[in-house]
Amino acid sequence: MASDAPCPELGEDACTVSSAMKALLSKGLPRLCLLDDEYKQVLLKAEIKWLAV
Repeated sequence: MASDAPCPELGEDACTVSSAMKALLSKGLPRLCLLDDEYKQVLLKAEIKWLAV
């Protein structure tokens, strides 16, 4: 995430969630098991977008 982002910690959290999801999916975990993580990722991206406005 860029240093001029409104809240770089949120970007780091979004990247962490994304990386964890990719790792778990690559090991064969069904996507259904990651619904909460996917929801969290969508909320973080929305919050980042909202803060950037």
